[in-house]
Amino acid sequence: ESSRYEPYLLLPKCERYYDERFKGYGKNKISFIQTLRHSGVRFNVLSGAFLTHVEHGKSKDKRRWEDDERLHRDVDREYDAFMKEVYSKWGNKPV
Repeated sequence: ESSRYEPYLLLPKCERYYDERFKGYGKNKISFIQTLRHSGVRFNVLSGAFLTHVEHGKSKDKRRWEDDERLHRDVDREYDAFMKEVYSKWGNKPV
């Protein structure tokens, strides 16, 4: 069980939103997935379905992420604080 897994999701409607602290690149999808997992959203795997990802050029945010170790530390620190909020609100065991 990894807390860093970023599956692709199909959601009919979602009352949870991406946390605005995570913009550009780094922890945006992970924080969203963790919010869903801990708040009780149940996931199902689509059988007989697949998805392809078309390669694209690196964004400005991705290049910055790769070049800036301080950014990594700052975002990791913010993510740790975010997860403490998640645990405080919904507990530390995902559904």
